[in-house]
Amino acid sequence: MTSIRRAFVQVEGMQLHYREAGSGNPPLLVLAQCPASSTEWLVAIPYLAARRRVVAFDLPGLGDSEGFPDAPFMSDYARATARFLDALGLGPVDVIGHHSGAAVAVALAAASPGAVRRLVLAGLPIYRSWERRYRIIGNAAPNDFDSTGEAVGRGWARTAAYLKDAGVPDELVPEYTRLVWTARLQAGAYWYRPYVAIAVWNEGLAALDAVNHPTLIVATEGDSLAFEADWQAERLRHGRVGRLDRGGSFPHLGNAEGLAKLVDAFLAD
Repeated sequence: MTSIRRAFVQVEGMQLHYREAGSGNPPLLVLAQCPASSTEWLVAIPYLAARRRVVAFDLPGLGDSEGFPDAPFMSDYARATARFLDALGLGPVDVIGHHSGAAVAVALAAASPGAVRRLVLAGLPIYRSWERRYRIIGNAAPNDFDSTGEAVGRGWARTAAYLKDAGVPDELVPEYTRLVWTARLQAGAYWYRPYVAIAVWNEGLAALDAVNHPTLIVATEGDSLAFEADWQAERLRHGRVGRLDRGGSFPHLGNAEGLAKLVDAFLAD
């Protein structure tokens, strides 16, 4: 059984939480999607840590990490992540980011190139279309924690359906739904702040152009962001696409072993 350790480090006056497993350099930094945390990666961490040290970081305001005092921009997430790495004496690191975590990974690599060796981006939410960015803002509504719990119940059912579509076996869907909703409940009403930071991130395309690191764009069957992968890889200086035949929006839960094999092959290349 893989031993997963937990700890906190202070960055910019915030207590930031992370999980750590495995050994070996360079480490692999895991950046989860919003409103997820390292909790959602508990299934994948043992696969990823089989050959390296893995550090799964809860972004400020998510999971067990304290948040920024004000609504943050992408530059704030990138800076805090760079300072998190400095506080642990890490770098350069390989980085895997999922959805909004992938956007933070790009912002980190563009702003602090010396902190990063290689990037793996699963479902990168950087768009050529303004309409898609507007749609993000349209989805940025506070969590509805009503007194009856009915809203949470509806969301729980939707998540369970997504996980089933992602290939999670029926008997594991309840447990994996709990992992997803642990982070969502921890994030509270303002879970969507990283979403808004991405939607107003006018430098997203410029950040892609600035990234000079070998980068794997993971396109997973069933993920609504998968069809963006080809043009994103072409825009990067050293980009390529890796495809997973199942996993949907949750490849780290629905196809954790397949994702780890893809990551291992790319990082060893």
